[in-house]
Amino acid sequence: MLTAFMHLAVRAWEAMIAASNTSTFGLGVWTFMLALAVWVAGVGREWRKAHKVQAESPFLVALSASRETAIYEIGTIAVVTLFVWAVFIVRTVYYERTGLRWAYTKEVQRNGDIKSELDHRKNEMETSDPVFGNIIALLGAFSSFRTYLQGESCVIVVTAPQDSASVATAVAQLQIATSNCRTLGPDELFDRNPDLYAKTTNGMVPGAIVFHAAKDDVAANQLFSRLSNQLKLVRSYSPQSSTDYLSPAGGYKHTVWLQFGTNVKWIGEMQGQRQTGVRR
Repeated sequence: MLTAFMHLAVRAWEAMIAASNTSTFGLGVWTFMLALAVWVAGVGREWRKAHKVQAESPFLVALSASRETAIYEIGTIAVVTLFVWAVFIVRTVYYERTGLRWAYTKEVQRNGDIKSELDHRKNEMETSDPVFGNIIALLGAFSSFRTYLQGESCVIVVTAPQDSASVATAVAQLQIATSNCRTLGPDELFDRNPDLYAKTTNGMVPGAIVFHAAKDDVAANQLFSRLSNQLKLVRSYSPQSSTDYLSPAGGYKHTVWLQFGTNVKWIGEMQGQRQTGVRR
């Protein structure tokens, strides 16, 4: 029984210590404990004096003698505690308000810098940006492709699901200026045409572009080699049939079909995400 009581007392003491870790509660508890300890010490002193003079009921005499002292001690400690508490409240509010104002000022400045940077990039391209290197390499690949064509007729077909449409559109639009080939696609509404949907999705490779062209097409092989430095490509020797679209008499001499899979990204972008651990 005694052991259980002692265990309970220890647990209660540990709980009080843990609860007093909070600033306001801890300040009140330990201030009260200090005042109580001082008062108990005063009662013990008076009890000892009364015991020496052999007074009747020395403990009651000690309590009576210490009553006024206890009132003054508790009052004094309470006043000091309230004063210190008020000072720290004012100090805390001041520093928190100052910190919030500083953080707000920095955030406003940061937002302004970001807005200025966005406005700048709407009209200008930084040569140090990866996108600039991607565009230069893309234009160079299709420029080389045009050289190998030697004036022969060509067509480039681009198909892509929705999550790769932005990259596919960029490739389709930028290559026109250099390859001088007829360009078809990508069609953003491909999912509304069952035939086009099947052609877009059947055989596509997630995260890559299936490069369809004839095996012996030297110009297409050169383009594949150059583009594979910027985009993940998978070679296919089954070019799209020229009967799928209007073509000149005898068809096109060179046919390239870029079949984008899902979530196609530039190789540089994928490398950057792997280095930072970002997945999208």
